[in-house]
Amino acid sequence: MAFFRVSEKLSRQNIETGNSYFFRHALDHTIKIYWLFDVPRLLKCTRNHILKHKKVQYAGETARFIYYERLYNLEKK
Repeated sequence: MAFFRVSEKLSRQNIETGNSYFFRHALDHTIKIYWLFDVPRLLKCTRNHILKHKKVQYAGETARFIYYERLYNLEKK
């Protein structure tokens, strides 16, 4: 992102070594921005995407929803 050169500042100055749980705001270095991950929501969004589109592409490969159904049925037995 060239606007305000934010990505350059983020990658070089704002991420502090050893403190990977936050980075400094690009325009005001006194402000810390913390990373938050909501794993259940990420899993839910992934599931909903697969249910909606019936296939997912990742790293050049395609996973179809039927594969998940087959795995579920195998595990259910």
